[in-house]
Amino acid sequence: MITEKKYNPGGSVINLKKPISFISKHPLWFITVINLLVAVIRVIYVVNDGIDLSTEEAQYWLWSKNLDWSYYSKPPLIAWINYLTGIIMPHGELSVKINAILIGFVSPYPLYFLAKKIFHQNKIAITAVLLLLTFPFFNYITTYFTTDSLVFVFWMFTLLYTWKSIESHCMKYWFIASLFMGLGLLSKYTMILFYPALVIFLLLSAV
Repeated sequence: MITEKKYNPGGSVINLKKPISFISKHPLWFITVINLLVAVIRVIYVVNDGIDLSTEEAQYWLWSKNLDWSYYSKPPLIAWINYLTGIIMPHGELSVKINAILIGFVSPYPLYFLAKKIFHQNKIAITAVLLLLTFPFFNYITTYFTTDSLVFVFWMFTLLYTWKSIESHCMKYWFIASLFMGLGLLSKYTMILFYPALVIFLLLSAV
């Protein structure tokens, strides 16, 4: 039998009932608090340690100084976003990296809702989010603003609304999924791989 009380070496009782109850009743609040803490840590890390832009980030920043409909190897969305944040914030590393940090804040939400829809359990959905926050690749793309940062978050939203579309047969969700798919294609051309993956899933589901 699992108990909600633990004893520390000093003999006093640590009651876990209230925090566990809060998390189970307000999972989105819990995820938001965790996301905010991680985002603040990333901002402090960037500002205090004076992290330079990576070579890739610097390239995309230069693209934002010469806006176009496409570039040599990538679609234009990352340059457009760098251009906008460059207007809002003073020029510097944070004006570029803040985009990655914001993506890191947003990305866990579609994962949470997708996991909850599939497994119908808050515990599994929260665990999925916490695991995501530990992945080295995720921490890289949410600290360094690259096309992988954008395609990751748009892939997650496309996946979520595609699942909703298939489950509910609602055209509204297909439209939203298509919108995120388009944004993903404006971020990185490899987003096109979502289509064969979807076709394979639909074929296997029909068997």
